Amino acid sequence: MSDGRGLHTLICAGKWRVGPTSALARTFADARVRHRNEAGMEEEKDAFEEIAEFNQRYLQLVRRLLCEDADRARAILGISNELAIRLVTMTPAQLERLADNGELVCRLRADAMPGRA
Repeated sequence: MSDGRGLHTLICAGKWRVGPTSALARTFADARVRHRNEAGMEEEKDAFEEIAEFNQRYLQLVRRLLCEDADRARAILGISNELAIRLVTMTPAQLERLADNGELVCRLRADAMPGRA
């Protein structure tokens, strides 16, 4: 577990790869998002900065859920016990590298959508 690459592969299962050289990544490379920061000042961030922030918050939530009730969290998140252990034991530096990879670390689960059995 020296880096987050193996974990990222487990999370994404090889699907929806949006690395910095993909066509989708190039499409969003120049995208700027305008929003207000905590001081109320308007600022711009590129899409990759927004993805990194989203990933960091998501990973914090995942770790909190796993620490509170691992079995329930694994069922909600649809992750294996092995992945849950890896997420909880990653260092802050490893989590930051995983969050900053330019790809979303979560995925939509069609099997968990309302109305699906």
